[in-house]
Amino acid sequence: VIEEIAARLDRGVDDKQWDVVRAAFADNVEVDIGAVSGKEKVVMTGDAFCAEVVALNPPDKKAYHSRVNVITTIDGDRATVTAQCYGWNDCPLFDPSVYEVWGAMTHGFVRTSQGWRIDRTRMEKWREAGNAEVSNYRGVGK
Repeated sequence: VIEEIAARLDRGVDDKQWDVVRAAFADNVEVDIGAVSGKEKVVMTGDAFCAEVVALNPPDKKAYHSRVNVITTIDGDRATVTAQCYGWNDCPLFDPSVYEVWGAMTHGFVRTSQGWRIDRTRMEKWREAGNAEVSNYRGVGK
C-alpha cells in the first residue's frame, strides 16, 4: 500500500492528476526538495506543497518520473520509502526543451485515520542534464 501511494504520486504528477497528488500527503509536510524549499528543509501544509508541485508542472510542460530499487521500511505507524529516481521534463517554450535529473527520493509516511500519508519528502540530486530553465519553469511565461 505504501509503495503504491508513492507510485501513484509519481504518476499523478506526470498525468497532472492533482487530486491524486494531494491525497498522498499529510496535512503538514517536511520538504527537502531544492526546487521548492531551496537549500533548507521547510515544513509546509500539504496544500501549500501541492500548490508548488502544480506550479512547477504547468500544462505546457510534460513530465516523466520513475523509481527503481525501492526499499520500504515500516516501524509501527511510521514508514520510509527510498528509491533511486529519474525525472524528465519537456517544454517546447525552451531551446533546448528537455531537462533530466537522477537521484534518490525518500518519502516518510505516517499512518493517519485516513490511511498512510507522506509527511516528509526529500530528493538528493546526483546528476542533472539539459536545460535547468525547463525544470524551474512555473507556467507564467519565460
